[in-house]
Amino acid sequence: MPEGDPQRVRAQRHRLLGDARRLAIVEALGEGPRQIPELSRLLGIHPTTVRAHLDKLLAAGVLEEERGTPAGRGRPSKRYRLREPLLAGDPELRLFVGSLVSLLRRAYGPGAATAAEEEGVRRGHQLGRDFRHPSPEQTAQEVIALLERLSFAPAAPVRQNGGFSVDIRHCPFQVDPRDPDGAIVCAFHEGLVRGVAEVASASDVAVRLVPFVAPDVCRIELCPACGDVIPPGVSRTTH
Repeated sequence: MPEGDPQRVRAQRHRLLGDARRLAIVEALGEGPRQIPELSRLLGIHPTTVRAHLDKLLAAGVLEEERGTPAGRGRPSKRYRLREPLLAGDPELRLFVGSLVSLLRRAYGPGAATAAEEEGVRRGHQLGRDFRHPSPEQTAQEVIALLERLSFAPAAPVRQNGGFSVDIRHCPFQVDPRDPDGAIVCAFHEGLVRGVAEVASASDVAVRLVPFVAPDVCRIELCPACGDVIPPGVSRTTH
């Protein structure tokens, strides 16, 4: 990650993404980690050119590199993934999102969190993958993949009460679920997880976000076998 003045770092990233090919690479990686041959085929760019652009994006802290499992002799393959959403943590993005959330709260009043969750579910249904023979493990892995793409830094899923729990160690928007506006953002993310899980499991899924189970760690609990049932006295998003 480059060091120095934050505004200078952001300016450097914006200049890098002014190149159409580098922007295309970033957009492709927004769908998940990829290897150089895959990026080359997808974008119609020579692998050597792809590698040169990746090196610049790595140096700017936009991407990170992960080593795959060796498939035979030679060095293990490498995959490249976005380190964080394109503008995550930028004051401009946080200001924009905060303004939208405030508008939503004024428009829906006490029902703003419910409206945000419903929109999250709708989006999750669009993003989810349908499995011919769904399993709870597949559902958990789909949720993990979503959280990774959105840079929530999820931990490995843990079996719990017929379902799974997933600890998330980073909030891209740095919101506090106990704050009214933060609760709306969290409700959207909770709905997004539920929508993806419902498509993966081909059934209703109980989902709950539990904030701050440890310092700076929140937890997603999901139970594919439980339907849309939340224990009595517990709200869908615990604040």
